[in-house]
Amino acid sequence: MLAELESTSAEAARDVGKFFEDFDHRSPFFQSHFYNIAKAISHSAPVLRSERYGGFTVVGNYATMRKISEATSDFPSTSPTQSVPRSQMPELIPAVKNPPEHGFYRAALNPLFSPARIAKLETEVEQLAEELLTRAIEAGRAELVGEIAMPLTGRTSLGLFGFEPEDWRKYNDPIHNATYTIGTEADREVELQEYGRSIAETVAELIRDPNPETVIGALASFEKDGRRITETEIANTVNNLIIGGLGTTQAVISTSTVFLARNPDRRQELIDNPDLLPSAVNELIRAFAPTPFSGREVARDIEVDGFQFRAGDAVLLFRSGANMDPTFIERPHEIDFQRKSSRMISLGLGPHMCLGQHLARLEFRIVLRTLLKLAPNYEVAEEGPKLPPNFGASMAFTEVPLRFN
Repeated sequence: MLAELESTSAEAARDVGKFFEDFDHRSPFFQSHFYNIAKAISHSAPVLRSERYGGFTVVGNYATMRKISEATSDFPSTSPTQSVPRSQMPELIPAVKNPPEHGFYRAALNPLFSPARIAKLETEVEQLAEELLTRAIEAGRAELVGEIAMPLTGRTSLGLFGFEPEDWRKYNDPIHNATYTIGTEADREVELQEYGRSIAETVAELIRDPNPETVIGALASFEKDGRRITETEIANTVNNLIIGGLGTTQAVISTSTVFLARNPDRRQELIDNPDLLPSAVNELIRAFAPTPFSGREVARDIEVDGFQFRAGDAVLLFRSGANMDPTFIERPHEIDFQRKSSRMISLGLGPHMCLGQHLARLEFRIVLRTLLKLAPNYEVAEEGPKLPPNFGASMAFTEVPLRFN
């Protein structure tokens, strides 16, 4: 998959077995043995208990994960358990809402991110990708994440919301820095406070004269059963869309671009067969799940598939492990662009399935298509890609220096 994330040592299997006895997803070992762990967990430790960070349970097999994802009354999504160690995250809407209330927000949001609506962005996103990549190619080299993936996802999403697209750094950078612990803790706190104020102020301004063609305008005018979405709820929704939508697409662009650079035969397969791009996008999202975990809380003592879960515990659904579960998909350890099945867990399961999945696929597909068209022989520069401190929040390269011939 990626050499930085998989050990080929003879002791790897033994070391992974020991790791399952003391699971720490924020450790250097988890990062350097990421694929060893993901490939083994579904059969070696499908559900395990860790006493790290106050204690939590990890689910790494598909069958149990699906049952938990669908049992939202027993395993609700809550703000504190969006991450482990727990933190008091903002009220991200609709991520921390559960049925039936979750359905109210999704009824407003789903039409705004439908396949048909997102497909209308194709030309706009393609023009932006060509602009960014042409500039990079003329310069001879570029940093993929900061110069291409970030502005493309940021400008596209902000325009969709109704925000000023050129303000993308104001909203992208604080979340990027917080996700990957870039800069000092004090600086990150100041950035996040300003980020939150900017969202609240911009939403307040936009809903005074709402444009129904934008996400903000549509949410401001939405009504169901006499209930409307408040200004604060709209701001919390935008926060969720930024946190969940920009960095995840940037992450899978970073890892997949490196994979294709290091595997020229796979890159050539897509150049020779451009019709494979949609299935390749799905397969790469499966293999390089940008968000390896999804958090839940246990509402009551309960048994699932013979495993005990304690009320009040945090549960981490290890999506990357389920993606490598052979009971879920055949030949899970292979990256097959001609795979007939589109099954994967990277974008969620159950009611909390990723709202922006069609936008993410569109952006990712267009970046790959444009890169392979304009710079089919691109290379990762000699200094190589840069990893974040850990994979607790996202599986990505934070920097990918590219060289163009």
